Amino acid sequence: VGGAPGGDGGDGEDGGDGGPGGAGGAVRVQLTCDPAACDDLIASLRTAIRSEGGAGGLPGRGGFGGHGGTGGSPGQASSDQGSTAVTGGAAGNDGRSGKDGAAGAPGASGTVRFQIERVPAAP
Repeated sequence: VGGAPGGDGGDGEDGGDGGPGGAGGAVRVQLTCDPAACDDLIASLRTAIRSEGGAGGLPGRGGFGGHGGTGGSPGQASSDQGSTAVTGGAAGNDGRSGKDGAAGAPGASGTVRFQIERVPAAP
């Protein structure tokens, strides 16, 4: 004859999602150039200069599952036909760990502004 088994442990909570990444920094480009060369130079710089946002935050870790309960204690059962030893109950099962959260979203790109002054080249 055995004691009652212990109760199962509770499941762990799911981890939270990571926070969003920071926005990219603002970039200001000041350019002084000859009008003949400005347009091509500006077009090239507009495609080459970027300010990317930061990566998203790391995901939260899932919580650990609870430990199973302790089984019932051993004991002695008696009746008019004699006594019987009662063994201890089995421990309960551990709960499942929670799931990890998702990574945070990347940050927004920063602004890129051009300030252009077209100055003719000296003769």
